[in-house]
Amino acid sequence: MKKSRALIAFAALAAASTAAWAQLALRPGQYKVTLEMTLPGAPGPATQDDTDCLSPEDAKDLVKAMMRELASAESCTANNIKTTGNKLTFDAACNVEGNVVTSKAELTLTGNDAYTAVMTVGTGGVNTTMKITGKWVSETCTQ
Repeated sequence: MKKSRALIAFAALAAASTAAWAQLALRPGQYKVTLEMTLPGAPGPATQDDTDCLSPEDAKDLVKAMMRELASAESCTANNIKTTGNKLTFDAACNVEGNVVTSKAELTLTGNDAYTAVMTVGTGGVNTTMKITGKWVSETCTQ
């Protein structure tokens, strides 16, 4: 699994059970995804570009699709889930390979073909800040 997909998945995983998420959907197809990650003690953010493909089914239920990329739904819990307009905020915790990973996230859809997520992810007392942006580029996926 590509690293950026796992991080994107973690950004959205908490809303799987919230009905309000159903109103937030993206256009199916291929997305260009950019991850900017700031690690403690690092001189600057690390940036990674990737692509991701959303099927028509996945585009309507983004969280469910993204959770499959990261871990089984049974390993994650979410709380403080709130949706307001085009924004989703939540706190989440997942058991990933025996480690508890926590997150505070804000996911914003900027239309039906783009999104931005800003989150803080922590494990073992170390927090990492990530900004993830995705932009639709094609109806056809090439991956």
